[in-house]
Amino acid sequence: MFLSGVPVIAAGCLLTGFLAKRPRAGLAVTLLVLSTFLLWKNFVADIVWRMHPALGGYTFTQSLAICWSSHTLGLLQFVLWVAPIILIVASMIFYPLYALMSRNNSSI
Repeated sequence: MFLSGVPVIAAGCLLTGFLAKRPRAGLAVTLLVLSTFLLWKNFVADIVWRMHPALGGYTFTQSLAICWSSHTLGLLQFVLWVAPIILIVASMIFYPLYALMSRNNSSI
C-alpha cells in the first residue's frame, strides 16, 4: 500500500527539509496532517481496532495493555516502537511553531 512505510516517511523527511529551509504555514500544516496520519496509522489504530467487536471486542484498557505488552517484549523492540512516536509528536509540535515564529519574525 502506498500510504505506509518508506513513501510516507520520505514525504515527511522532504517536508521537514523544505520547512527548515523556507518556513511556510502551508508546509507546516501539511506536515502536521502527515504526522497526525502517521500517529493514527502506526499507534492509535492498533489500539482502536482491537476494540471492534469483530476484531476482539476488548475494552480500551485491555486493548492498550495488549498493545503495550506486544511492543515491550524486548528493549530494542520497545525503542523501535517509542522512538517514532517521540519524533512524530515532536514534528507535530515543533515545526508548526517554527514556521509561525519564522513567519512572524520575517514580517517585522
